[in-house]
Amino acid sequence: MKQTKFLLGACLALTLAGCSDEVGITADQLPVSGDEITFGAAAGQFTEPTKRTVYGFVGNENYSNYQKLAIKWVPGQDQVRVYCPNPSEQQWADYTVMAGTSGTASDFYLQRTNENAQGVRWGDDLDAEHKFYSFYPLKTSNGASISGLQDNSTVRATIPTAQLSGKVSENTDPEHGRTWYVVDPDMSYAMMVGTGTWTPGNSKNITLNYKPIVTVLDVYVNGPDVNDAAEVNYTITGVGVRSASQPIVGTFEYDLAAEAGNEFTYLTPESGSQDDNWAYVEVKGVNGSGNGQKLNPGEGMNVKFFLLPQNIEPEELTVYVFLSNGSVLSQPLGQGDGSALAKGEIVKVLTPRIKPAETSNWMSAIGDDVLFASQLSLPGTKHSYSYLNYEYNDAWPWQPSNAERNTYDANTDMMQTYQTLDIGQQFDAGVRAFNIKVYGNTGSDIYVAGDHSDRLQLDDFLTTLKQKLDKAPTEFAIVTIDFVQDDNEYTTQQWLDRVCTTIDNWSEQNPANNKGTADDGTTDNDAETDYFREVTAETTVGVMRHGIGVVIFAPGDQTYSSTNVNIVNNYPTSVQQTAIWHANMWSERGTADITIQNLEQNNNPSLNLYPYFITEQNVLNGTDLDLIAKKKELVTELMRESWRNNTGSSSVADKTYNLYLNDLSGFCVVNNAESTGWADAEWADAVDYGGLAGLTWNDGLAGFQPGWNDIQLTDYRNYANYTFFTDPDHQGTVGTPVPDDPTEEGQTALRITGRGNTSRGQGGNNALLAQQINPYAESEIRRFVNEGRTPLGIVYMSFAGTPTVTFNNVDYTVNGTTLPALIVANNFKFALATSKTAQQGN
Repeated sequence: MKQTKFLLGACLALTLAGCSDEVGITADQLPVSGDEITFGAAAGQFTEPTKRTVYGFVGNENYSNYQKLAIKWVPGQDQVRVYCPNPSEQQWADYTVMAGTSGTASDFYLQRTNENAQGVRWGDDLDAEHKFYSFYPLKTSNGASISGLQDNSTVRATIPTAQLSGKVSENTDPEHGRTWYVVDPDMSYAMMVGTGTWTPGNSKNITLNYKPIVTVLDVYVNGPDVNDAAEVNYTITGVGVRSASQPIVGTFEYDLAAEAGNEFTYLTPESGSQDDNWAYVEVKGVNGSGNGQKLNPGEGMNVKFFLLPQNIEPEELTVYVFLSNGSVLSQPLGQGDGSALAKGEIVKVLTPRIKPAETSNWMSAIGDDVLFASQLSLPGTKHSYSYLNYEYNDAWPWQPSNAERNTYDANTDMMQTYQTLDIGQQFDAGVRAFNIKVYGNTGSDIYVAGDHSDRLQLDDFLTTLKQKLDKAPTEFAIVTIDFVQDDNEYTTQQWLDRVCTTIDNWSEQNPANNKGTADDGTTDNDAETDYFREVTAETTVGVMRHGIGVVIFAPGDQTYSSTNVNIVNNYPTSVQQTAIWHANMWSERGTADITIQNLEQNNNPSLNLYPYFITEQNVLNGTDLDLIAKKKELVTELMRESWRNNTGSSSVADKTYNLYLNDLSGFCVVNNAESTGWADAEWADAVDYGGLAGLTWNDGLAGFQPGWNDIQLTDYRNYANYTFFTDPDHQGTVGTPVPDDPTEEGQTALRITGRGNTSRGQGGNNALLAQQINPYAESEIRRFVNEGRTPLGIVYMSFAGTPTVTFNNVDYTVNGTTLPALIVANNFKFALATSKTAQQGN
C-alpha cells in the first residue's frame, strides 16, 4: 500500500488515504470525512534532570555521560496503537513503524499492522478539532499485550518484575581507559505515549510526537577496587531494585487525555497483593550464556530499569547486586537531594565497590511477607554429608589417597559421593535446603553413605547451620531427614522419637535472639527464641529468617510431640517412585501440601535397596524402562504442575498451599540395562525333567529331583523367557499358574531363590548422572522462564557449588555453580504471592 508522508523538520505529518485509492493532501484540499489517515512517528527521549550520586562519582570516570537517552525506532518491528475519538467508526487501529527513504532519524511512518484491517478514519465533522492518542509498545518482549485505547483514551499495560534482555556489550572509556560492561535494556518497556492535534483552518500538517512516560533507574555497578589483588574478581548474575512499600512494576492504566498528574493508576493484582515492589535484570554476560559477567578490579557495569510511570521517593528504593557465589550487595538510595524519581526521566545511581560478603545472604532481597512454602525456589543438596566419602576412604579414613575421588571405578563400583563441599561451603554457595540420612540409635548419628568409621552427630550438623545463620540472620535453611534402618535395632516409632528428642535437646542448649523479627504471633517455641520453625502454607519469609525448618520423612504413620519439627508420614522407604506423588506435611501449627519428584535408584545393599527392584517395578507397572528419560520427564512434570497452579489456576489455595520438592539426585544406575544388578535364580527345562507336573508356587518340583540350574537374573524382563516361574516375594502377582498335568516339550520354569546377596551391578555413577540431569534441569528452568515463570520449590542436586568434579582422573561437567545461581535468580523474575494473598483466599 502506498504511503504519502509530509515531514516538517523533526515533526511528522498526518496524511490522507482514500477508501479505495490513496489521496495525498494538497494545500487546497481538506480531508474528506471517513477517509483513512496515514500516520508518521517521531520517537521521544528520556531526559536526565538529576544524578543521584549516593557515593559520588570520581572525576569523570563514567563510560556513559549522556544527558539524554534517545529511543530509536526499529523499523518493521516496533508496533503502536492509535486512537481518535472523532470518527463514528474505526476509531482505533494498530500500526507497525516503518522507515522512509531519506534515511534520516525523523523519516518514519506508520503502516497498518494488519493489511486486511482498516486504519483510523477522519471524523464526520471536519469543523471539529481532532485529537489523536497513541501508545508504544503494542506488545512487550515477554508477550504481554496492551489493552484499551479503543473506545476511550485509556490504555492498560504491564511492566513485569523481570526485564530480561540482559545481554552485555563491552566498552572502553577512551579518556580513562576503564572497561564498562553495558547490559542492554529491553526497550519494549520504554513505554511512550504519542499525541497529535488537527485544528480546522490551520495547516494541513498534523504533528504526532511520542514521549516516554516510565521512570528510568540507571544503575552503575562499580567493580572491585584497582588496589585489590589481581585475582580478585566477581561474577554478577543479576541486579535488582526493591521498593519498601510502593509498587514499582505491575499492571497500570494510563489515560492519555487526563490532566497532568491524573493519568496513572496502579491496578492491584486480582489474585491478591503480590510482590510488585521488585524489579530484576538478569545479566547474561558478553557471550550471552546467561551465567553472568565477571567484573575485574577497576571495571564497571551499567544496568537500566524501566519502572511504573509515577514519581518514586528515593528513600523507598534499595539496589541489589547478585553475585554468582550467592552473595548479595545492597545499597539504599537514601535522601539524596530531596527530589523524587520522576516519570519520563533518568536517575543515575552509583553503587559502592563490590567487595566480598562475610557469607551468602541472597535471601536478604526477598520481602518479609512473601509466602515461603509455595513461592520460593531453593537450591538444595541431596545426601548433604556424603562429601566425606569424596575426601576419605571408608576402610582407611586416615589415607586420603584411597578416597573415592581417587579410587572410583566407573565399571565396577557404586559411587557413595553426592557432594564435594562441606556443609558450610554448601551454604556459602547459596544452598538453603539440605537432605541428610539419620540413624535412630543413641546420639542420632547422621548416616553417611558407606561405612565411614567416624559418623557425625546430628548436633554437629545443626551447629554448623546455626553458625552460618548467626552471621547472616536474613537467611534460613530447610533440612529434610530420611529414615535409616540399622539392623532392626529400633522400630520406626523409636527412630522418630529419638530424632525428635535429639533436636529438642539441641534446641534447649542453643537459644536464639531473633529480636521479634521471626515472631509469628503465637506462643509456641517461646515466641521464636530458638532456631526452629514450623512450616505451614501460611509461613512467611519473615517468620523463617534466622531459622531452620526441619521436615522429617517418616516411613509409617507415627506420632510425635516435638514443637520443633514438621512431619511427612508414610514416606516410602523404597524411594523408587516412577510418578509424581502428593503428601501432607503437618506440624502442631498447621499443614501444607507437598508434591514430590524423587525417582531414585539408590542401589545400596547395606540399606536393603537393590537396583533389581526398580526394574521389576517398571515391568510390573508397564512403565518406561529408560529410567534416565523417565527422570527427566518427571523433573519437567513437577515444574509444569507448579506452573499450572501458579499461573493457570484462579484458586488462591492452589497457588499458596503447595510445597514442591524436585529431586535431581538420588539415582545412580546410568550405564546400561545390566547395571540394574541381579538376583539369584534357578531354572528347569521340561525336556530334562520329564515335564513340570506338580510344579507349584510352594512345593517346587514335587515328585522329581530338583536338578535346577543356577543363574543370575539381571533383568526382570527375562521372566518373559520362561513358561512358568515363581517369586516368593510376589506370589500371585507375577507368573502363570503351574498346571497339574505334565507340560509339553520346550517349556521351562524359573524360580527366584534369594535377593539377600543381590549384586550392586555395574552402575552407581552419581557424577555421570549429574552430568546428564543437572544441565537438563537448567535448560528446562530457562525454558519455563520464557514460557511462564513459576516457583521451583526445593531443588535437590548432586555436586552443588562446583562446575566440574573429577573421579579417578575422569572429569564430569555437572553445572554445580550455574544451576544453583539460576534457581536463586528465579525468586526475582516474577511477582511472588504474599501473606495477603493467602488471607484473601480465607
